[in-house]
Amino acid sequence: MQESPNALLDRIQEKYEPLLNFLAHPSLASNVVVAITPVQTLGNVHFSRIEVQNVNGKYQPHFYYRKTAFKYEPRDSEQPLRYLLQFLLKIHLKKRSWLSKTIRSVLGKLFEDAAFRSAVQEFAQFCKTTEGFAVLQDKEGWLELKRGQK
Repeated sequence: MQESPNALLDRIQEKYEPLLNFLAHPSLASNVVVAITPVQTLGNVHFSRIEVQNVNGKYQPHFYYRKTAFKYEPRDSEQPLRYLLQFLLKIHLKKRSWLSKTIRSVLGKLFEDAAFRSAVQEFAQFCKTTEGFAVLQDKEGWLELKRGQK
């Protein structure tokens, strides 16, 4: 049985609670963005079970999956890129810190080009925020890119 996207999000938050609490500490929170972006890289392959096997005296997990169709159908694989580009463009637009300089040195003049900046804004505006996707922490609004922002 497949778990609902929101149940998966809840489990991630539960299991990673110590890390999320650490990242939410006031000394870090304004410098750290936390987003959950689940990706189905294979699409029609679902996790089935884990069996522990003894291999040469060592117990190792063996993961089993089942195919629901024989067609490769990844889903949401572009979402992490959408979030990342939105974040990088926002940093570039605010011209903040060494990271902005690093972005300019890596991506050259791309972010200076208005057409490229517009394309990134359009691409990034489709970041999912429901069905298991969530921004858990963004104190400075790094993932709040508005259309036409300069």
